[in-house]
Amino acid sequence: IDDFFTESKVLMQLSHSHPNIIKIKGVCVAPPALGIVLELCNESLFKNLRRTPKISFSRFLRLAIDCTRSLKYLHSRQPPLCHRDVKSLNFLLKGGVIKLADMGLTRSKVAGDATKKRPNRINVKNGQLRDSEVVAGTIQWAAPEVLKKEEYTEKSDIYSLGVVLWEILTGE
Repeated sequence: IDDFFTESKVLMQLSHSHPNIIKIKGVCVAPPALGIVLELCNESLFKNLRRTPKISFSRFLRLAIDCTRSLKYLHSRQPPLCHRDVKSLNFLLKGGVIKLADMGLTRSKVAGDATKKRPNRINVKNGQLRDSEVVAGTIQWAAPEVLKKEEYTEKSDIYSLGVVLWEILTGE
């Protein structure tokens, strides 16, 4: 539930201020349902790359620039925001434009949450990194410092972006 309210709050602040951030249309908090209504996108970058693994270099550049711009926008805010779950599944395509989605783990560095050291216990469940009960990213895209339970910073997001750029370039 905390991730739901975090994501709602972050999206309300960001969604209409950058073309590469998913737009929020509404929030439902009527019991028993919780839901966020987002703009309709065609598919995830992950699915698109699996369907069409070979792309031109110009298309690679367009996708790479869109992905990079969305993260640059989060990191250049005051205070800076760390997405904490950058992966091709969280970049959505709408009319050829990339939209960064899934802001449930996004944290402000000033709030301290994004820069605190992780507890000693980390386990993996369904491909998700967990410290206690809090999801802290997806292992396949996680930066080495995240795996070593060190601070999560903007640099950790950039490492994960590098994995996404590799996926775009290779189709793997």
